[in-house]
Amino acid sequence: MSLREADYRKVLSVVDALAAAPNPEAFMERTVRLVHDLVPADSLVFSESDPINWVELVGTAWPISSWTDEMETVYWTYAYQNPLCDAFAHDGAAHLRRMSDVIDRRGLERLDFYQESLHPNGVEYDLMMQLPWGVGRCRAVEVSRSDRDISERDVEVLATLQPHLIHGYRDSQDRLRLRHAVAELEDARGSDGVGLAILARGGPTIQATDRARAYLEDYFGERGGRLPDELGRWLLAERIADVREPPGAAGPSGVSRRCRSAR
Repeated sequence: MSLREADYRKVLSVVDALAAAPNPEAFMERTVRLVHDLVPADSLVFSESDPINWVELVGTAWPISSWTDEMETVYWTYAYQNPLCDAFAHDGAAHLRRMSDVIDRRGLERLDFYQESLHPNGVEYDLMMQLPWGVGRCRAVEVSRSDRDISERDVEVLATLQPHLIHGYRDSQDRLRLRHAVAELEDARGSDGVGLAILARGGPTIQATDRARAYLEDYFGERGGRLPDELGRWLLAERIADVREPPGAAGPSGVSRRCRSAR
């Protein structure tokens, strides 16, 4: 089936809302809430787990779950039977599969995993959207329902969103690393006079030290660490020309090299 324009608009709104997540934890929390608006479910979980050692490393759910330690123990006791968590699903690649895609209803209901974990917790239909990670690990968004299977429309919506989640999650990791790097530079001795602004590709400043923000305000009147338009145009022209100026050469409006942002 083909998605409607309204569906694509909703997907894009989710992508935009996730773009500013400051770290992976915030990205996961926002994802389950926003995806729930796209694909309603009894439960939406975004988690990272180590199936080999039977442990969830981090996870968040929406609506907020009353998952107990006892339920966790039962789940992992029978998780080896989970049709969505076979060796194929732990190859480190991205996957998107419904439970009904891999096992029929009768086969599912015969499993101890269904009888002891899924069914008692109201999970009759399930979908797992996995994001790339290390082999043997599982980073996934899981959609669960009690009354009806995940429709073809819902699968297509999630398939459209999946590459954006992959990219967005990696961006949130990068933003966290950048903040740590900037904090370390701020604390480093001997960094007086040095300002660092880390830029998105073709975009505004992602992170900047206090010194860099002060330079941007002093020279351009730009507060908050945003890349001034004039400086952005100069950086773009320099990339296109791919010409390195001699040491000490002036940048835009006579700004010396010591005030330039890293590129």
